[in-house]
Amino acid sequence: MSNRNLLYTGLTRAKKLAIIIGSKKAIGMCMHSRES
Repeated sequence: MSNRNLLYTGLTRAKKLAIIIGSKKAIGMCMHSRES
């Protein structure tokens, strides 16, 4: 499973609050990557 899918799954499964810890650059790279 790709990092992008893991990020999406974690955010959509959060019931009340999701806290993402990391740099904006790293999170942006994760969101825009399509590799597995």
